[in-house]
Amino acid sequence: FLEPSGGFGQPRFIPVYIAHQKDALIGTPTINLRIGGAGKPSAMKLFVGVGIQHAGDWSVHVASEHLTPLPGKGVYQQDLPAIATPLKAGDRVGLVLYGFTWQYFWNSAYWWREATVDGSMTLPLTTFNYEDTHFLAH
Repeated sequence: FLEPSGGFGQPRFIPVYIAHQKDALIGTPTINLRIGGAGKPSAMKLFVGVGIQHAGDWSVHVASEHLTPLPGKGVYQQDLPAIATPLKAGDRVGLVLYGFTWQYFWNSAYWWREATVDGSMTLPLTTFNYEDTHFLAH
């Protein structure tokens, strides 16, 4: 259940956690990644985020629609943008990697590069009963 998927023209999804009932992602995820590859250092641009693959679904969604650009080869120890989303039992959560985004489609540095990625990520997991949570606005 934690096998990576995607790549070769699709986002690469590396699951690291399978949700239990009443889990949620609330807070700031962190990454500690080393990016390498055979190309020039600046040719290994990646966009990373927290991916969620809902139980029974093949597609991967980016949590809170936040991607962080990593400009090339190197080591990245940093926070990702804060996220907030409930999870359902069986949802897979992990790192999602894009080699390009449509905003930069015509930039040749984003076309068909192979990169190696090694490292870890920390997820802001919380367990609570969000069906019974009430929010008050003042």
